[in-house]
Amino acid sequence: GCADPTAWRATSRTSAEEEAVDRMLGLRRIIYALAKHDGVWVEVRMQDKRTGARLG
Repeated sequence: GCADPTAWRATSRTSAEEEAVDRMLGLRRIIYALAKHDGVWVEVRMQDKRTGARLG
């Protein structure tokens, strides 16, 4: 795919890696949506602060 200025590492990712990242982010969005309904969204947010990623 295209070069991503916010990529974690300098080397270009393969399309397979990009697909894996897209799947992971999609799953995280789904999990986050479910977590809000299950009352564990605080735990999800705490985990996110640890990883440095941002949800929502």
